Amino acid sequence: MATDTSNLQSYKDELITQAKKGGALVAGVADASAFSVAPDGHRPADLLPGAKAVFVVGGAQPRAADWQSPNAQHMEISSTSDRISALALKLANYVERKFGYYALLNPPGVDRGRQPFVSLALAAELAGCGTRSLAGPILNEEFGFMYYSAFITTLPLPVDGIA
Repeated sequence: MATDTSNLQSYKDELITQAKKGGALVAGVADASAFSVAPDGHRPADLLPGAKAVFVVGGAQPRAADWQSPNAQHMEISSTSDRISALALKLANYVERKFGYYALLNPPGVDRGRQPFVSLALAAELAGCGTRSLAGPILNEEFGFMYYSAFITTLPLPVDGIA
């Protein structure tokens, strides 16, 4: 049972507040239908039929000490990206419990075809959280390199668009 949609901006504001309380440095919303450049099978509606929005959170950069470690594998297993994925999962649960819409975590990692389920880089860019860099990742103007996570929802949140 979905809630009244006349307060969509307030729902979005509430989610952004919750995201920042949870440790996100940035948050934004992409239109689920804007992923037309993604390959078939890797668009939001391919994971959640009826998807309207993709809510993106960014943060959990490596700590200063992470960069000092002589063991290059340390950052791969230090769970910095896990913190932001856990936050997105918590927010997805919040949407389902509080607003009554479906919300599905975009799984971190890749599917059997070695492709991301839905590209977090594309989601972050479409949500206005950063821009593509020559080095590959999406960089935020204020915070630089960040890890991103996202959830897909049937809640028709107002979108932010490309920064």
